[in-house]
Amino acid sequence: MRRIILENAKLTVNLKEITKANILLALTASEADAAATALMEADYLGLGTAGAETFTFDQIPIEPVVFYVDGVKQDWVAGTHYTILSDALTIIGTSTIAENAEVVASYTYESGVATHDEITSKQTIEAADYQDNVALIATLSGSDNPVVCIVKNVLSDGNFEIGTTDKEEATIVVEFSAHWDPDVDEAPWAIRYPKLS
Repeated sequence: MRRIILENAKLTVNLKEITKANILLALTASEADAAATALMEADYLGLGTAGAETFTFDQIPIEPVVFYVDGVKQDWVAGTHYTILSDALTIIGTSTIAENAEVVASYTYESGVATHDEITSKQTIEAADYQDNVALIATLSGSDNPVVCIVKNVLSDGNFEIGTTDKEEATIVVEFSAHWDPDVDEAPWAIRYPKLS
């Protein structure tokens, strides 16, 4: 009178192509949207002065902004050390900059042109995130007979890692886990082993 109370069916595979579709497959509950932003790596804002310290950005920055004074990164906090209004930076109170010190900023800004897709988490797993099945096909040693290992109702459960080695192709290691479908009376995995004569 024993019964099955637990089955864990998993396939761990290396995806050879690093495509948007494969990244979305490897990152459960993720989505891709066109990102109409660009990176301003080094916007030269100007030199410190003895008077009011206000600078103008080339673009309207999106927080966070990283500031450098004479090439040294600053740990400035918005509202404490500076304020930004549209494309204008104003240094607050005691956070003065030495006269003739070079001020540079790194930030993103709305470019108006989508140059990339931004992949982010949806925070919830939806029914559409489950793959119907994932199969690994291999051949028996010394023959052309295929063995097919199948997991069904699949999500990627492992860590997202890209394996890189000098002079080798990069791969994404993905662990696919099968899940029971409460509406289907069958195991969420199968192995198709060839009949040998």
